[in-house]
Amino acid sequence: MFHHLDSLNRAISTAAKFLFALSAFALSLKFLLQLGSTYPPLSTLAFGFRPIVIAYLHLVLLGVITIFIIGYIVANHLW
Repeated sequence: MFHHLDSLNRAISTAAKFLFALSAFALSLKFLLQLGSTYPPLSTLAFGFRPIVIAYLHLVLLGVITIFIIGYIVANHLW
């Protein structure tokens, strides 16, 4: 049943696996920050302090999207 998973695991390079794991970590951190912003005092701080908003946007754009795209390029040998 899981023989496709084994062949997929062998097909993806270590660098691509690392990039996908880093992207997944950034996405998990994003979800934790979103969960934390439901707490009213933390929400007031986060939305009232501009550098926190900018850091959050950088986490999403650079940490999740860009690293995932680079991992996809490395995994599929598109460079």
